[in-house]
Amino acid sequence: MKWLGWIVKITLGLTLVLVIGATLFLLTFDANKYRDQMSQLVNQHTGRELSLDDISLTLYPTIGLAITDVKLSNAAGFDEPYMLSIAQMRVGVALMPLLRKELAVDTLELNGLSVYLARNAEGTTNWQDLLPETATSQADEQTEPVTATTPTDTDTITAQLQNLAIEGIRIQNAAFIWDDQATNQRIEMDNLNVTTNVIRLNQFFNLKLAGNLAVQDPQLNLTWQFSIDTRVNEQLELSVKDLSLALDLSSLELPIQSSTLRLNLPTIDLNLEQQLFSLADLTLDISAQLQQNQTIASLSGQGKVSHASFNLAEQQLKLPEFNLTLAAKGPAQSSDEQLLNSLDLNLNLTELDAKLDTLVVSIPSILLSGALDTPLLPVGKTNFDLKTQVQANLGEQTLQIDHLQLAVLDLVLKTQVDITQLQTAPIITSQVAIDSFNLRKLLNQLQVELPEMAKANTLETLALSFNSRVTLGDKAPNIAINNLKLALDSSQLTGQGELQPGDKLLARWNLSLNQLNLNDYMPPKPADVSEPEPKPEDQTEFVLELPNELLRSLDLDGQLRVGQLTFDQLNIANILVAIKAKDGVLDLSELRAELFNTQAQASAQLDVRADQPKMAIKLNSRDIPIGEVITSFVDFDRLSGTGLVQADLTTTGDRISQWQENLNGSLTLNLRDGAVKGFNLAKSVRDAQALFQGQRANADEGPLQTDFSAMDLQATIKQGIVITERLTAEAPFMRIRGEGTINLPKQELDYLVRTSIVASAVGQDGADLNNLAGLTIPVKLTGPLIRPRVSLDLASLLESRARQEVEERLRQEQERIQQQIEKQVEEQKERIGEQIQQQLEERGGEMLENLRRRLPF
Repeated sequence: MKWLGWIVKITLGLTLVLVIGATLFLLTFDANKYRDQMSQLVNQHTGRELSLDDISLTLYPTIGLAITDVKLSNAAGFDEPYMLSIAQMRVGVALMPLLRKELAVDTLELNGLSVYLARNAEGTTNWQDLLPETATSQADEQTEPVTATTPTDTDTITAQLQNLAIEGIRIQNAAFIWDDQATNQRIEMDNLNVTTNVIRLNQFFNLKLAGNLAVQDPQLNLTWQFSIDTRVNEQLELSVKDLSLALDLSSLELPIQSSTLRLNLPTIDLNLEQQLFSLADLTLDISAQLQQNQTIASLSGQGKVSHASFNLAEQQLKLPEFNLTLAAKGPAQSSDEQLLNSLDLNLNLTELDAKLDTLVVSIPSILLSGALDTPLLPVGKTNFDLKTQVQANLGEQTLQIDHLQLAVLDLVLKTQVDITQLQTAPIITSQVAIDSFNLRKLLNQLQVELPEMAKANTLETLALSFNSRVTLGDKAPNIAINNLKLALDSSQLTGQGELQPGDKLLARWNLSLNQLNLNDYMPPKPADVSEPEPKPEDQTEFVLELPNELLRSLDLDGQLRVGQLTFDQLNIANILVAIKAKDGVLDLSELRAELFNTQAQASAQLDVRADQPKMAIKLNSRDIPIGEVITSFVDFDRLSGTGLVQADLTTTGDRISQWQENLNGSLTLNLRDGAVKGFNLAKSVRDAQALFQGQRANADEGPLQTDFSAMDLQATIKQGIVITERLTAEAPFMRIRGEGTINLPKQELDYLVRTSIVASAVGQDGADLNNLAGLTIPVKLTGPLIRPRVSLDLASLLESRARQEVEERLRQEQERIQQQIEKQVEEQKERIGEQIQQQLEERGGEMLENLRRRLPF
């Protein structure tokens, strides 16, 4: 046993030697004498100045190192003197546990850490000179593949962690500054504090972080606090609980004046072996106050997540339920520009399943409900509900939104959307339907005042459905609409169309409307229809303001067919309107319709390529009641009759006066059974006859119009002057020929109408003009086009009358002479006959006597 005593003595001796040696080492060792060497070494390799105020060592009960007032100078050319500074740093390891192969680390302390990172206007950073010059070239020269290191044995790591204990981490008053002079941006993080309690395996330890963040552009200040409890077990499984995050944001430049965010996670589990991350519950509370000039004054809400899990191995995220509630309020004081009083939202997602490796996301149920109170909706708070399903495959660039239904007020919108080529050139196809609803009731709810309509139950039924295809990408988007069905009351519009916005707006369409009765939507006609008030002479002339730039960018080609259109007394059937437009020329290439028991065809053109628009119109119709057509479209009732109407007209300008001054073209009318209104030619002839006979003119005996059984008119129009090439008309007792001009800009008429009286027992209006038969009466029409002055050429009338009397006397004298000649001829015939008879009788007797003498018997 003596050897045991020697061992004890030797051990005690060695221990005593170690203690005495360590004590002498600590008493004699001065670490500060190495400060200059450290500073010289840093200066030699970086050119920077490193200063340390004090370096101290401890041996028992901990082996520790403490350094105070560490400063590293900044790079040349930067205003701040130091890039890095530390007020105090201390770290220690307990001695006795270390002898037992246990690592017990004392609290790690770091006080007053300040880091200044910057970039000057030229783009040079203040740490660029600290980087090795060969770092980049070495990285470029490396060609050999980097092989993965063998993972450290889990049991070894666990054994080492079993003997690890850290008393805590304490970082106080740390600050980080990023100063970017190239973009004039400065970000400061100060008052940063990080603390933990004892960190041991299989034990929860609390980690707390807090600090302030200030950003220069845009100006904002953020105060944040973060706390979490964490535990690591022998299987290296990480468990987290009681996570909380608080953010307080304020800004003078952003719309947000101040905001608060609170995040709480009671339980978080991380199973490293199964690579499974899960949390039971998560709540997020937010609140914000916005600037005074914003639509929203305040915002508050809460989000909740239940039983979420993320499988790291399968890259799968599952979220059984997510709920978010938001409440927004408008400004406290209402104004004319206020858009929001309040908004309440409730969003609920269930069974979200996402595969992050394949980028496949499925949300079988999305429910969004809420209430909106806005001055734009005078109905007060309006509830709305939205529900849908979402399927997304970002790997294949597809997105499906199925069974989307939005219900608000009395509207129910149903749609289904499919998107392909999501990240390259998206193609969006959809089916949209709005169920039938009462439009009048909806507008009344919105306090939209409808004008009074002739039919009280209009706008009570409206429904819409269509399929669409939208193509996006580098080129201009293309929008195609198919299977369009719009039902309004008894009218139904169907068809398809295509729209492509861009520098040139392209549109194609083919639409059909079964019928439309505009009278139902027009104001009711008053019972007492009075004459319209005359327009004041100084009334501002109508000016047609056209969007020339828009019209020049149009590329149109479309057709509209209407089965039946009713407006006032006008009933039009089988309407075809074909429109084309390109490069500033808008063509109504075809306008065809059946009206007044006939078919009318027309075409029109609008040319806006020049500063002044040019217009052209062509009309060709047969058996058309011209008067009814004119009065149905314009307030002009001066002509009636049925027959052929042809017109080819052009004009230029943007107001009526210019249209009249620049009007050119031709006009052909072949009418029957009509009248020219504004003057009564028959009455004018009778008045002239009475004046010629020294009698008074008769009172008005009928309408102020000139009837005709047939009229043929051909005219040319030059610069607003209508020049008659041929005008003929037939009345029951007259034949009319006319010539003259109509000055449209001045609205004046200068016409000479030659009226030939034909034999007739009773003329127009029952007046006897038989005694004027054969006369050709010139009638002069001058003055205003609406009410022209009518006058007869009396000299011509007298000359015609005298000529007629002379011709009558000559005729009578010819008859008398003829009678005398015939009488004398008859008398001569009788005398010659008697003489011949007598001679025959005398000569016959002689011949008989001579004959008897020669006879033998």
